[in-house]
Amino acid sequence: MTSPDQAYFQTPSHVVAAGVVLSVVDLVAVGLRFLARTRQKQRFGLDDYLMALATILTVAIGILLVYGVSQRTFGYPLRIPANFTGSPLDFSSDQIALTTKIQYSYAIILPLALGCIKMSIVLFYMRIFCVTTDSKTHTLLVLLGVLTGLWTITFFFSTIFQCGLNMWALWSTANNFGKYCPNTMTKAVVQCISDLIVDVMLAVFPIPLVWRLNLSTSNKITATAVFSLGAVAIVASLLRLIMETKLMVQGLDPSADEILVITEFMYWGMVECGTGIFAGSLPVIQSLFRNMPWASRLIHTTRTTASSWLSGSRWHGTGSTIGHPADLLEDASKGQHPAKTSTGSISDHYHHISGDPGSDFYFSSLEPGFYLHHGNIDRLHFIWQNLDWKKRQTIAGTGTMYNSPPSATSKLTDNMGFEPLNRNITIGAAMDTVGGSPLCYVYEPW
Repeated sequence: MTSPDQAYFQTPSHVVAAGVVLSVVDLVAVGLRFLARTRQKQRFGLDDYLMALATILTVAIGILLVYGVSQRTFGYPLRIPANFTGSPLDFSSDQIALTTKIQYSYAIILPLALGCIKMSIVLFYMRIFCVTTDSKTHTLLVLLGVLTGLWTITFFFSTIFQCGLNMWALWSTANNFGKYCPNTMTKAVVQCISDLIVDVMLAVFPIPLVWRLNLSTSNKITATAVFSLGAVAIVASLLRLIMETKLMVQGLDPSADEILVITEFMYWGMVECGTGIFAGSLPVIQSLFRNMPWASRLIHTTRTTASSWLSGSRWHGTGSTIGHPADLLEDASKGQHPAKTSTGSISDHYHHISGDPGSDFYFSSLEPGFYLHHGNIDRLHFIWQNLDWKKRQTIAGTGTMYNSPPSATSKLTDNMGFEPLNRNITIGAAMDTVGGSPLCYVYEPW
């Protein structure tokens, strides 16, 4: 029987709901993530695989929660026999032993799941915001990735050996736990604080990049909202921190129900993992929903931006297949004429960029390999063409800057996705500079 003093997140129904619903939502979200990659003809990246691994680990946590409730070790008050006259801190039972064993398994899985989620998000940011490896954005993301990796490894092993080699103390009495597992609560608070800091950094990181885009305020707000859904995970992380801090301050409290305390801890850990996976996958899976009004506005805005910068431009030089980083061309961000640079160019030819550092439209005129990149699009599109429409090669492909060259078996009639513009058109239509509103442009030499 439950106690009237239990909070909602300590009740069996809510614990089971968190374990089941969040697991199902995450499985669907990650499944749609891979479906979106397939439909957009993108290769699966390490960010996708890490999110899939995080989902497996989160589902494992959900299973532990449901199993614990089924055994009345979660969501139910501690059962102390009426004839027990000692301190609750010296009480041991099968219920406590099973509860702490499940909690120990959960505590080991948690940093791995959170670490995979965070690293997946970092790699996803690299995928959409980093065109070259020598930009400040790439450097910051590498540092954030290293920090995330160290965080995961540190707290994984510190959790395993929190009692040294005295593992038995974990499922013994509370006093034995305090004796043989010193500073466990302090370590848990440090883990929660660092977890919260990294979550905030990941949620805030894309905001300035989005607001540098040449989009309307409403579209910037919409894009920011998509990336900011991770704030839900931040709330869960904050609640875990508050709970752990309270436990550390009050120490071993005989009046506290050990079972319900562990239930609360595991509930919010499940919420943080579950919401983190969904929020981290949403920017990818939203491309599957084609009728979203904001997507149509984004398509129009992106085309207008490209046309306003590129119309009437005449450029010189052949260039190579790699453009200069947008953040080296600050003039473009100030609304000036599209920049042209040749310093440090590959193969000693001119390289050109038009647009602002957010739009990042790269091109090299008279170049069969034509690259189009938008700063907040999920990938870089490779479109190989000849300047003469009638003589264009029937080869094309998509990928990222570090992919192998596009497949020579692709045809102009193949569909190509332009995520997150929610648009699937043929490669020929994307390259058509005569039919109107092309997604690629042809430039004449001086």
